[in-house]
Amino acid sequence: MSASRAINARNHGASRAGINKKSRSSGTLKLLKSGLKPFLLTVFLGLLGYGVYWISPKLNWPVEHVVLEGDFRWLNQSAVHKAITENLVGDLLSIDIKKLREEIRQVPWVESAEVSRVYPDSLVVGVKEERPVAQWNDQGYISSRGEFIESPIYAELSGLPQLSSSLQSVDGAQGARDAIEIYHLLNSAVLVSGESIHALTQDASGGWSMIWESGLEVDLGRSNHLKRVRYALAAWSRLPVQERQKIGEIDARYDNGVAIRVRQIQTDDELATDRKPAGNSSAAKTDNPV
Repeated sequence: MSASRAINARNHGASRAGINKKSRSSGTLKLLKSGLKPFLLTVFLGLLGYGVYWISPKLNWPVEHVVLEGDFRWLNQSAVHKAITENLVGDLLSIDIKKLREEIRQVPWVESAEVSRVYPDSLVVGVKEERPVAQWNDQGYISSRGEFIESPIYAELSGLPQLSSSLQSVDGAQGARDAIEIYHLLNSAVLVSGESIHALTQDASGGWSMIWESGLEVDLGRSNHLKRVRYALAAWSRLPVQERQKIGEIDARYDNGVAIRVRQIQTDDELATDRKPAGNSSAAKTDNPV
């Protein structure tokens, strides 16, 4: 019995030793595997980076072709080409697309521009042209977005509303934005009557006047323009249709009414009568109409 127990003890001891050995081998393998993955990943990324570094110069071609796309009517295409060529800094892959797009946007009549690369050596530039909605002084036009377009005056655009200002302090861009804002405000009121504004002018003192498509001139002064337009429209709409053709001017620079002047020559008595504010006999014109 003692021998049997000794054998069992030896066998038992040998079994535990084998298990411990396997456990240590398995732990070592796991440790190797866990350290190998980051190493292999580092090697792979290094080789990939080197490959990109090595191959990029061979794939980065100089720009040989520029394709300009868009519907152009007033835009000078050569000016766009010049803006592109002067800003082609670097090869195809290294060009600053955002900066190039902004430079093209500075060309008169360009509303927006999109630039894309076409491998191996081309750029495609899509340009959208501004849409003019009014003429501004003799300096150019105002776009549908209210921006000033410095440009020669084209006879083909003579039908656009004519906006102008004689104020010395008005600069082209800001003056254009202010004028088109006033124009849209007033024209929306005038359109209700079936008329529209042909010309809107600011004089040297800052006062505004407008001419309707029918030729009627309306003086508005320097403030409360919408209210004064409504006064003029109220007086005009009360007249018989055949009488409206005789009106040459409506002076709306009054606090509570308007003065109407007809086209034909009148006697002094008739002029005095016509100059009285319509709709309110007590209305008085301000000393300095505004």
